[in-house]
Amino acid sequence: MENITIFIDNVGRMIIGSLNEQATNKTTLGIENPCVVNIQADQQSGQMSVQLLPFVFSEFVKNKEENITWKFSKSNIVTSDNMVLDERVEAQYKQIVSSTQTAVQSLESNPTAEPEVVKLFDE
Repeated sequence: MENITIFIDNVGRMIIGSLNEQATNKTTLGIENPCVVNIQADQQSGQMSVQLLPFVFSEFVKNKEENITWKFSKSNIVTSDNMVLDERVEAQYKQIVSSTQTAVQSLESNPTAEPEVVKLFDE
């Protein structure tokens, strides 16, 4: 997982992901395992916090072993030619992607184990 890139999509979200060169052409940017960059300001301290949220949670995907490539139309995104990502952001992205893959491998090695329950909606 190299060639990590970041861009702005047509609704103003910052997207980070691994460039898939085979899925990229003149009109389309192929991104594997994209995440949305969520920036929040703490009202009291004024500090900013950065979260990376998967584009689609792995719980929604049937084949969890495959890296999913999303195709973004180049006419609907904004890119930068000279932006270099901070190592901490890259490390956070790699951790999110690898933790998803580790969870899949864990379930495969022990299929009878109860998976952790993830509550997505309030009851």
